Amino acid sequence: MGNRIYDWLMEIRNPAVGLSEARLFARVLSFRSASAYWTVEDMLGLTDLKMKSLVTKYFPSALKDLKEPECYKIRFHAAVNQPFVCHCCGQAVTSRGATKKVDIPLFQGYPTALNRQMEVDDLKRLLLSQRSSGAAETTWFANMIAVGALGEDHLWQDLGLTGRKDVSYILKTYFTGLFNKNTGNMKWKKFFYKQLCDLEDINVCKAPSCSVCDHYSDCFGPEDAERWAA
Repeated sequence: MGNRIYDWLMEIRNPAVGLSEARLFARVLSFRSASAYWTVEDMLGLTDLKMKSLVTKYFPSALKDLKEPECYKIRFHAAVNQPFVCHCCGQAVTSRGATKKVDIPLFQGYPTALNRQMEVDDLKRLLLSQRSSGAAETTWFANMIAVGALGEDHLWQDLGLTGRKDVSYILKTYFTGLFNKNTGNMKWKKFFYKQLCDLEDINVCKAPSCSVCDHYSDCFGPEDAERWAA
């Protein structure tokens, strides 16, 4: 899953921060930066201030000479001389890292999250109610996971990570109580929504127990994908 932006972010990371967290944030940032539509902030569920705080803490030189407002996708692609056209700001990057304005349709906001904002808020509340750290990373990860959970693949794929183990590390480190509740090793998205249903005393499952449910494999089992293994 390595790419130029990820490699660059890891090269310039702040040596004083945790390597595991830096790797995870670099994965998520590089993955979201690949989308030509919507801003990185919207796709991560972060405000402009939270986004800037994250990058400042982990990859400070990435913001050198930052001109606000500035598109993170354009800045990141320009830093690695990677051609890119961004539909959220109407700019393009050439193979030499130069930027220019282009006349293209613009897209504002992240419709998946905007149309399901109550769902995002419920997921954030669930995560933060089980927070085990007061660090800013807890809020950053909660927002990223809440928006990522709306995707159509496994959660780790929707965040641009390398496998379920990455999501498990985040939850075990920053949301320990929630992590410990998943004693059956349920798929994380299924587990989150099961927790939300339990909180509202809603039972959507027809089977008397998970072990005899016809849809057991939908909720439990490996979360892998060969196309992401590189």
